[in-house]
Amino acid sequence: MDLSLSDDQAAVLGALESLAKPFAAVPANFHGFALISETLDRALVEGGFLDVAYESDLGAVTAALVVAQLARLPYAAEVAASALVRPLLGAELPRPICLADANAPHRPVRFLAPGASVIVLDLDRVSGFTASAQDVQATETLFGYPVALLVPRADRETMLRRFDVSPAAVRAAWRVALGGNRRAARGGHRCDRVVCDRPEAVRSADWLVSGGAPQTGGGQRAGHGDALAGAAGGR
Repeated sequence: MDLSLSDDQAAVLGALESLAKPFAAVPANFHGFALISETLDRALVEGGFLDVAYESDLGAVTAALVVAQLARLPYAAEVAASALVRPLLGAELPRPICLADANAPHRPVRFLAPGASVIVLDLDRVSGFTASAQDVQATETLFGYPVALLVPRADRETMLRRFDVSPAAVRAAWRVALGGNRRAARGGHRCDRVVCDRPEAVRSADWLVSGGAPQTGGGQRAGHGDALAGAAGGR
């Protein structure tokens, strides 16, 4: 099996490295937990880095590499869901894209804000809605990226739009996306300059990756290799 990068993949990652250089260090005047940059986000969109999974010669594997490379930065950007999950949904959706587990409604949701696309993953379906200010409850974060809570609403079921995609494929892509953040936390990249040198940061990354993940037939959680294969197969 040839695991080396293709010329196209190398070109994408090289261009991404150049784009990311101005964001490689934490500003001296920053003392918070979640460091974000609209300039970085705009550059990623305009450069097409969040759309690489749509290209047949790049696909989900290249998208996963983009996510992993950006996870090394001290800045938090909504990349993972846009790059790996959005292409599976077959729809143009406003960003940020937030992933929520229908079976864990009280968990904080990354990058949740008014106007965000909330993708709700259930055991037998994938649905979504656009969040309004009424749907979002602000909360403090120690995770190194912005989070908020979804406000329970009796009429939410009427707001949901169902996507024609396998929940297993979305779950696999979700786990691959979060896996890049866990590797960054364990490897001492982005998070060691903000909060992730703390043990609770690695534990929170583990929790986000494993929470609600499907079990394999042997009772063990599927590894990231299995998840990546599932995400690639679900394009």
